[in-house]
Amino acid sequence: MKNEAIKKHLEIYGNINIEVRCILSNYDNIIRRLVNSEQELLRFCQQYDGQGNIYIGVNERSKIDAIKTDIHAVNFVVVDIDAVRPDSKNQPSNQQELDTTIEVSKMIVDWFSDNGFCQSVRAISGNGCHIWARIPRLELTGLEMTKDWESRVKQFYLQIKPVLTSDLKQKVKIDSIQDVTRIIKLIGTTSVKANPTVDRPNRVSFWLDDPGLLVADAKLFAYVESLTPEIKIKSAPTLHLESEGLAAREQKILDNARSSYHVQKARMEIDLTDRSVEDYALAKELVKEGVGDPRILKHALMTIEGTRYQRDGDESYVNRTIDSLLNPLSGMPLLDARTELEDEFQQIETVDNGLTLC
Repeated sequence: MKNEAIKKHLEIYGNINIEVRCILSNYDNIIRRLVNSEQELLRFCQQYDGQGNIYIGVNERSKIDAIKTDIHAVNFVVVDIDAVRPDSKNQPSNQQELDTTIEVSKMIVDWFSDNGFCQSVRAISGNGCHIWARIPRLELTGLEMTKDWESRVKQFYLQIKPVLTSDLKQKVKIDSIQDVTRIIKLIGTTSVKANPTVDRPNRVSFWLDDPGLLVADAKLFAYVESLTPEIKIKSAPTLHLESEGLAAREQKILDNARSSYHVQKARMEIDLTDRSVEDYALAKELVKEGVGDPRILKHALMTIEGTRYQRDGDESYVNRTIDSLLNPLSGMPLLDARTELEDEFQQIETVDNGLTLC
């Protein structure tokens, strides 16, 4: 780890609480802390760096595992450029792939400059590049405002992608990280993948540019605000659990399944940035623990904190997930159905207008 890089990352936040997480490389545990001092953050990193990947919350929050309503304000727009490689989950980038993300980051920084935006700064995440831009602090006063901001940031990413040539689009991926609850690599810590090799080593992340150059960019903020979202993301409707909740027997079945080792492990092994994968893993493990009633599964995906329904309010997505999960299981052993289930999952994300929400 690089202490100075970690300190510089903390400095751009100012005097606020920071959520930090370490997802251990064997996925046996996720360590979470809310820190408000340099000393606390460095102690956390010294204890866990190299054992797993250490992340930090992008936006202001006052609790760990924050949901949208726990985010107080946004201060940054971040572009996450990842190298396309054979196995991005378990395999680090090689040097050529990493160099390509650096090339792309320079093109995007030039695009910022050409449009009259303030200095943005870059960092090597370990397997790609991050670009950080500061905006004037936007206090989030409600869920509708939060979702409106997220949808405009999503459009901002779409404005950037045409900067890339067709060839580069095959070599890098610009991740959409507009979700205000997003966590991101803490710069200065080690990026840990399961299968490093000599030419694909695990690397310590570092700043390419001085983050001290960041200033609040009112022009960038106004530009993002001016973008018209193609769709409006729906807010999660209020559930009246007293009348719509499960019967005591059904709730006991669900509670017992949720407390099982395999269900809890599934919640830690998935990609925490993709709510759909998390929901699917949760539902699949609940079925394996004996929860076969679609009504109980639906209740779980609609009420458990952090699910995609809690974020987007799309009940039809919940129904499709459960239908895709249960239908292939009829008369089939679960292990035999695994491949078919994974194929079915690929269809869950597409909505009527062809837009995919992750």
